[in-house]
Amino acid sequence: MAPKAAIELAASVIGLIAVFFTVYLFMDARHAKQEALLEMEREHTVNELRIREEILNRDIKKDAEAASHYRDLAHDRDLERAEASRKQYLEEQLEQKYSESRLIQKRLLELETE
Repeated sequence: MAPKAAIELAASVIGLIAVFFTVYLFMDARHAKQEALLEMEREHTVNELRIREEILNRDIKKDAEAASHYRDLAHDRDLERAEASRKQYLEEQLEQKYSESRLIQKRLLELETE
């Protein structure tokens, strides 16, 4: 083999290795960025769920106090139709909010254990 051909062959091999190395670094950097984006998205979702849970807990507290007021009224006297409807509505809303709160807590637990 002529020295010129050997040099060209060596240059081709080195060029090919350089291309593979460059592609590897590019793909690795791209993958790292995607992982960072996924982590940021997960943190954002956790924060959003915590805010929703806090708002929901405040709503639950407010509705529970109102429902308790109507229950106390019911013990003292017969409730008027509007008061009875309001009490029933509040109790239904509480059940829905408790269910939503449990779903949020479950989702938060899933996200925190990932």
